[in-house]
Amino acid sequence: MKRKILVVDDNAINRFILREALRDEYEVIEAVNGQDALSLIHRSHKLLSVVVLALSMEGMSGYDVLEKMRDHPLLAHVPIFVTSDDDDEDIEEKALLLGASGFIAKPYNLPIIKLRLRNVIRMHEMSSIVNTIQHDKLTHIYNSGTFISKAEKMIEERESGYYVLSCFDIDNFNLISDQYGIQKGDEVLQYIAEVLDSGITPIGGICCRISSDNFAALYPSRFMDSDLIRKIRRSASDTGLLISPITISVGRYLVNDKRLSIRTMFDRAILAARTVKGRYDVHVALYDDSMRERIVQEQGIVNEMVSALKDKQFEIWLQPQHNHASGAVIGAEALVRWRHPTKGIVPPGAFIPLFEQNGFIYELDKYVWEQTARLIKKWIRKGGPTLPVSVNISRYDIFHEDFFSTITGLVKKHNIPADLLRLEITESAFALAP
Repeated sequence: MKRKILVVDDNAINRFILREALRDEYEVIEAVNGQDALSLIHRSHKLLSVVVLALSMEGMSGYDVLEKMRDHPLLAHVPIFVTSDDDDEDIEEKALLLGASGFIAKPYNLPIIKLRLRNVIRMHEMSSIVNTIQHDKLTHIYNSGTFISKAEKMIEERESGYYVLSCFDIDNFNLISDQYGIQKGDEVLQYIAEVLDSGITPIGGICCRISSDNFAALYPSRFMDSDLIRKIRRSASDTGLLISPITISVGRYLVNDKRLSIRTMFDRAILAARTVKGRYDVHVALYDDSMRERIVQEQGIVNEMVSALKDKQFEIWLQPQHNHASGAVIGAEALVRWRHPTKGIVPPGAFIPLFEQNGFIYELDKYVWEQTARLIKKWIRKGGPTLPVSVNISRYDIFHEDFFSTITGLVKKHNIPADLLRLEITESAFALAP
């Protein structure tokens, strides 16, 4: 298939000369003025190999077209050769400063024009190939491989402590995709990438999408606690995409040990981000060595959580609910405690946030609901007074497809009155509500 060239000139004879000279090698399309040219370029910029643009035209000049294309992120990459009756060097310089790839004086030297077009198209296509290799397909910022390579060179050229490596982790991104759809999730990723790139690049940094919903940025540490970086995080959180604001946890590693690999530095930034993930008051953390000890402890919990649930190490404790006026007990709230065979009672704060992060909280909550329903049924069989018991429902539960059938199924399975098993929806359940 022939490559496509757009010829823009309000002089019909000039268009004819170029069309006839180039038609054997290229598919030539034409525009008679600057406004029509911009409309065509907007529609076909991905298909255009080059634009041949007359500088002097009635209405919108070639200079105007160059300026508008230069300022448009989707059009700035299209190669443009400008043509002029005047071969004044000042005219050529002005056009090149506005983004032109080359200059063609009139009258046309057609063999030279063909050679120049072939060369600029070849260079543009090679550049596009490199760009594709280096950039993430979805977000168009650097991919992880390119980021690591460039970050290594940047760090090597500076003293220890000059840079900080940050990770930007979207909290519960899977819930965003589940609630609003995959396309909306992709739009969120593209928006965040644009915010990071437009904010980090001007201060001498680079950024990338390093994994599905994780972004990395390397930038001078003097900006670490600046208003600029705070503004970037706030802007990234408020997408303006007709969804609720998202929460982004930011972890940082001050690059003070240049011997570490970029992956290790990023892992440390991730560890820092995990310490604030799910919190509402703090969203940014700087790595320190104590965080590694905490992660080792958390990993031990993760390694044991499935077997602990299977062995029924989790216990249901009831917290009475009182009528504040009379002091009478009117119900109870079911709380979960982990009685470890060797460690004793494990504090809920040590495992609940962790289970919320890795998704195991739904399995634990279902266990609590089941044991609570069994307890209510046991009270009914004994024939004594039976009070309602509340069980916690979180945002991590309500987005599961079988949530409703699981809750209603427990009432039917144990044949208990529905008003005795009460659902207490936590405040965090509303965090992602539309």
